[in-house]
Amino acid sequence: MTAPPAKDRRAVARRLHTVPAALAGYRAPLHPGARTGLPAAPRHVAGTAARIATAAVAELPD
Repeated sequence: MTAPPAKDRRAVARRLHTVPAALAGYRAPLHPGARTGLPAAPRHVAGTAARIATAAVAELPD
């Protein structure tokens, strides 16, 4: 198995670099609810995960 081209590795690295900020943005509005015993609904979490997966796949090089 050969390594992917450098441009593909750079594209993946750019996307991975944005993950911490994206997760922080997702967590921020959940903290008040968690502190008061109202965590996010499973449907909300599943929907967000699906949107992230869709966006990640859309960004993959051909």
